[in-house]
Amino acid sequence: MVYKAYYIVSAWVSENQITLGENAVDEKSNEVTAVPKLLDLVDVSGATVT
Repeated sequence: MVYKAYYIVSAWVSENQITLGENAVDEKSNEVTAVPKLLDLVDVSGATVT
């Protein structure tokens, strides 16, 4: 049986210890392409993003 990995990037708020959103990384890609899509989903204006 072959298992495929499923990669997710998350927007985590450490102060409140909650995840604001998650986005799956496209197959044959990496998190560099998934992060901008995730940031478009959440309001990060005026926030520090690392």
